[in-house]
Amino acid sequence: MVKFDKLKGLSPEERIKKLKGMEEERKKEIEEAERLINQSQKEIEEKKRKEQDQLIEDVVRHERTKLEEVKRLDEMLHSLHDPVKTEEEQLNTVVETYKGLKELDYHTLTNEEKDKLGQIYESINDLYSQADDLKDVAYATRKVLRGLLKEDNLYFS
Repeated sequence: MVKFDKLKGLSPEERIKKLKGMEEERKKEIEEAERLINQSQKEIEEKKRKEQDQLIEDVVRHERTKLEEVKRLDEMLHSLHDPVKTEEEQLNTVVETYKGLKELDYHTLTNEEKDKLGQIYESINDLYSQADDLKDVAYATRKVLRGLLKEDNLYFS
């Protein structure tokens, strides 16, 4: 109000001129304030858009990682079921499966990944049973061979 008190001592023409100048100054300040508000809103929107984009990228990256993990588990499962593998190749596959499974974090697995692990478990269990059966047959065969070779005193005395 001090500015207006100073204007009272001016002539009406000068007072109008000063008041119009002050009004013009205020209009410019208001326009500048509105421009800054708009600019600030755009900056806020841009920041939010970038954060959303980053979040989407993070989710996509995470989902790709999970998809790669499911593919890797699928490959493990299929390699365990390959019927044309030699015993050595099968052993190598089991070793590679073991190494791959050691790297997994069970707490971050999806249900699909856990299902794949269940299937891999069943496959490994089948291989284990086959190995037990093979061991039993090999033992019985070795026993028969020992008996035959003892009779001829070829290897055992």
